[in-house]
Amino acid sequence: MVLTRANGPEAFKQLWQLLYACITQVDGVLNLIWVFTSGDKKDWYTGDRFGDIVGADSYPYDFTHSLSSVWDELLLQFDGRKMLALTEYGGVPDVERMARFGVRRAYIAS
Repeated sequence: MVLTRANGPEAFKQLWQLLYACITQVDGVLNLIWVFTSGDKKDWYTGDRFGDIVGADSYPYDFTHSLSSVWDELLLQFDGRKMLALTEYGGVPDVERMARFGVRRAYIAS
């Protein structure tokens, strides 16, 4: 696989898929969990075949924010196909409030 551009979503996807192939097919490492965090950039998604979990990073001014809009967007795109995670959070999220809004994640990394 040859990278045709130095930046942008297509080059990123090609690089991710090349790395995935090298680690899984060439090196035979099959016990990794691949986590893709795209935020709101759908065109950067590497494809269902190349990841296990889809995450979102968030750095809200108000740490009590439920992040329900982010959750709804991820559900719309990946529900039933991928586990969802809050892969980075700039503080300590209000997990109880998130639960009241139906925001559920495989894990939250702060």
